Amino acid sequence: MAMTPRDGGAESAAGAAWLKQHDLLYALFFQQLHGGPGFTSALCAEQVAPSSSPPPCPRDLQEMDTYTLFFDGSYVCGTGTSGWGAILLRGDVSSTATAETQVGELHRAGGVLQHIETHNYAEASALLAGLNLARSKLPDPGSCKLVVRGDSATVIRALHGKLPTKNKRLTKHLRKCVRLLSWFGSVSAAWVPRAKNAAADHVAGVASSRRRS
Repeated sequence: MAMTPRDGGAESAAGAAWLKQHDLLYALFFQQLHGGPGFTSALCAEQVAPSSSPPPCPRDLQEMDTYTLFFDGSYVCGTGTSGWGAILLRGDVSSTATAETQVGELHRAGGVLQHIETHNYAEASALLAGLNLARSKLPDPGSCKLVVRGDSATVIRALHGKLPTKNKRLTKHLRKCVRLLSWFGSVSAAWVPRAKNAAADHVAGVASSRRRS
């Protein structure tokens, strides 16, 4: 199912200036295709959604380049911390079945998340950080098709407009993710089994284990 982003100004949840200033917050161990790792401190889940206006959406979707974002959140019950991982690839990629560098991989990033209450909240935070990663690293997000893939059915359903109602804090966080979609020319979202999300799962797991060590 493809989603057309809403037009909006103040509602968007990403800001170029904020991201540039706080870029290291998104990289506990950040690795580019032609770069090395970097390290930073823990990231609070509430820090990943600044405000700004999205770029204009191009008229012809056929002219857009396609990229795929895999995301995953790792939550360890009782620790109060968790990790996130995101993999950004060129093209429409259906699976990352191993933790190794993927064909077409452009960026991978992960980090520690604090004040996480549930696994679903960790997953939503992972998507939020992943969307900010894509927005900051793609040359022209408003001219791109973004394919979002993750193994959290709750988060993927939220991107299709089916927000949970029992946990108001989670719902609020997921709304931030939905608003971020307006930064991209076109967005589609699909659930994948965990076995096909191995790369992002590995990054998130390493991030959460670093916090506990």
